[in-house]
Amino acid sequence: MTTQMSKLVPLIRSLGKSSASNSMYIGHVVKRSATNPDNLKIQTSKMKLDKYLKKFFPNRKFYWAEDNSHNCLIGDIVLIRSLPRSEDKRLVTHKVDRVVYKLGCVVDPVTGRRCRGTEFVDEADEGTEKPLVIKEV
Repeated sequence: MTTQMSKLVPLIRSLGKSSASNSMYIGHVVKRSATNPDNLKIQTSKMKLDKYLKKFFPNRKFYWAEDNSHNCLIGDIVLIRSLPRSEDKRLVTHKVDRVVYKLGCVVDPVTGRRCRGTEFVDEADEGTEKPLVIKEV
């Protein structure tokens, strides 16, 4: 029994290292770098357990990711993937894999319908909606 476990320990350790290098996070774009417009600052949230209160609290973490396609805007929800470590890019550690939701185009995951806040947006009523800004003449 112990020989079987001793054979599995290096395998488990190697899997753990490879999964950490290919980690993926979902977050939203906070800002774009002023010096290099390809780099984005992404905010992710992870729920962390407080052992004493027995309650989960959100823990925010920021990552710098590169976006070579320039299709991300501030406020978009994106999926980022970690890059292999290199010495020349110390600040940028992730790459934008894809845009999950554009800003303002949120889809309810249960029903699959578009929503704005807590209300559903009907596709047929889009032309008859009241404008958000009314011009005064």
